Amino acid sequence: MKKRILVTALFLVFIFPLYVSALSSADGEYFSYSLSTTKAVPNDIIKLYINANKTDITAAGFRLKITYDESILKYIGTETSSLIKNGTMRTNDSESPIYSVYVCNTDKSSAPKLYGNIICYVFQVKSGADAGTTAITAAADQICDYDGNQLKADCDGTLCVNINEASSDEAYLTQLEPLSGSLTPVFSSEIHDYTMDVPYSVSSVEFQSSAGDGGSVKINRKTLYAAGKSTIITATVTSADKQNKTQYIVTVRRKAKPQSSSSASLPRQSSSAPQTSSTGKTSVGSKTKRKTKSGSSAGRKKTKYKKTAENKNTSSPEYTSGYEDEYTENTYNAEELDMSSAGAAASAATPRNIYITANGMPAYMGGMLITIICIMCGIFLNLWLRPPNKK
Repeated sequence: MKKRILVTALFLVFIFPLYVSALSSADGEYFSYSLSTTKAVPNDIIKLYINANKTDITAAGFRLKITYDESILKYIGTETSSLIKNGTMRTNDSESPIYSVYVCNTDKSSAPKLYGNIICYVFQVKSGADAGTTAITAAADQICDYDGNQLKADCDGTLCVNINEASSDEAYLTQLEPLSGSLTPVFSSEIHDYTMDVPYSVSSVEFQSSAGDGGSVKINRKTLYAAGKSTIITATVTSADKQNKTQYIVTVRRKAKPQSSSSASLPRQSSSAPQTSSTGKTSVGSKTKRKTKSGSSAGRKKTKYKKTAENKNTSSPEYTSGYEDEYTENTYNAEELDMSSAGAAASAATPRNIYITANGMPAYMGGMLITIICIMCGIFLNLWLRPPNKK
């Protein structure tokens, strides 16, 4: 009996509060909403923040619905935190209401924990907006966990902004030019909304700007979000008397990084350059078989040849000053010549050295001697058969 009472007391003291806390957190609001300002004048920027509260549940999917007065506000774009991965949220920005659908990690095993400011909707008060109060309504529904189970965390809220008339003192830009790239449309002091496309490799954008009538201008940022995301840059112009402000918006769209494709590596083809050794033999990639007959077997005499200064091949590593080589007459067997077609072409394109060996001469030398003899014979016959001069 005492054990049962003790177990019941422990359950009431420790387990039951945790159970109640889990139920309350599961049924609590998963999102909360806030505005960057509650007062604005024409051309001012208003940001609606979607905040994820710290609860025990983790949402893997949800839908947001944003409603606003299109006659007062103009939708500029949406910014997301690093917790919202690229491609996990889609937003239709055609007109009010705006719908955003978030579905995460369909290819993984769990959903990331969302907390803090995760989404920001950017609006601008139209230049001809009437003074008064305008409302922005945000509602979240279809909130589910990673297994697709619906969570009881739907919530909505309505936030109001007071629109005041602009001051008589003007605040406007006379120049807004990016240091790289171009604005769309072309800059005009009357146009307050621009877009700009940059490559994925560009991580920051700077502007050259100036204000009219002695006013001042301040640009809120130059760094861009990750590749594939859009970044909203605001240029705030303040009039000379500090009584009026005007804001210009530039939406910089950074292109997504292309997927790297693995390319097959090509095999390397090595081409060996013709190399000439100190013995005068030329090798072109393939081996040249060499057959040498001795004087006793072929009836030829060995001839010693001493290198002269003209025959020295100082570029060859085998050459040594004062070295004497014994050269034998070489006969090349055509059947033993093993040379590839590529090597033969390289050999034909390479200048060839002429070597006169012992007891032999090149074939063209005999032709040259015969030609000279024929010419001399012709001259002799011409002089001998020429008739004498008659006086």
